[in-house]
Amino acid sequence: MGIDPAKYGKSKAAFAIAEIIEDKARLVYGEELEKSSFAEMRSKTRELHVLFRTKKIFFDSGGLGQGFDEYLEEDQLLRRKLIPLNNAQKGKEYKILKEDLYSNVRRLLENGKLSIANQKEIIEGLKGVEFEGPPGEEKIIGTDMSEAIARALWGTIAKYIKPRILRF
Repeated sequence: MGIDPAKYGKSKAAFAIAEIIEDKARLVYGEELEKSSFAEMRSKTRELHVLFRTKKIFFDSGGLGQGFDEYLEEDQLLRRKLIPLNNAQKGKEYKILKEDLYSNVRRLLENGKLSIANQKEIIEGLKGVEFEGPPGEEKIIGTDMSEAIARALWGTIAKYIKPRILRF
């Protein structure tokens, strides 16, 4: 699961579910919540986790995500599944580049390793991504849903989510 948290501003909280099998991924579900509280976002996270039996929950831990992080950790069911992916560039908090998240999505699309559910929220979220600036120095402006999708698909390269193959 990928989450881009948002509260009562113009942004929406976005949730994306990706199924990862070997080196291929499938976006199976996307949902956005408008003007939601931490309690509503945690409830939705728990609901989707139970419904889809997610292994890991990748979420934006920068900005508003810092408070959401602490709120999610209070839930015993979710606590061990949380993987913060902070793309804010502030000192020691720096974890991952936004370009890395989106490059992974692009790699999957270009190599034919990503299938996408025919769901309006997912498709509109991906179509809404923009690039500003001169070539080579482009700035990515993602949508709420594309941020959640990029995080959900990070599991394709995260070593701790791939199934282990045992040899006898």
